[in-house]
Amino acid sequence: MFVPGLLVQLGMFGAAGVGFSLIAELRMGVIERLRVTPVSRVALLLGRALRDVLSILVQSLILILLSIPFGLSINAIGIVVVLALIALIGLLTASVAYAVALWVRSENSYAPIIFTSALPILLLSGVLLPLGLAPQWLRNVALANPLSYAVDAARAVFLGNLGDPSVVKGVVLMAVLCLVSIAIGARAFGRAVA
Repeated sequence: MFVPGLLVQLGMFGAAGVGFSLIAELRMGVIERLRVTPVSRVALLLGRALRDVLSILVQSLILILLSIPFGLSINAIGIVVVLALIALIGLLTASVAYAVALWVRSENSYAPIIFTSALPILLLSGVLLPLGLAPQWLRNVALANPLSYAVDAARAVFLGNLGDPSVVKGVVLMAVLCLVSIAIGARAFGRAVA
């Protein structure tokens, strides 16, 4: 129950702070220099975001491997599904973080926006404890949180229930939101570099 929650938390918070480096590059004029390049704005976003996702995936794999001696059991297909889910969460969060960084252009504004919004989303996902232990009103609020579906999917995979409907629901929801966030992030890059 705990490792899937940690993985989702790693996927989200591992990508939430990536905007700090982009703001520094904005200040140094790196983004300004990208105006003359014929590179697609989507490629500019995806290059950065996929670098961040790769780092998150390596950390996730290390966490999974370190948990096995302590009693964690998961099959190879489950690891692939969970890593894909974590990659989607990381890509979603990184795309939104880059868009916010390009919008505010200041670390002093970026940090409160990203982390003030990320913490309630994370806590309302049931990442630390299953939402089944929460009061009914909190479970009702959590139904509007897409990350709670990802946590449910990761927990189902770790319990060996790859065919559980929550797995499909969580992965599909994260994939759709990931595509939307990539479009938003690419548009922000297009405006910043145009």
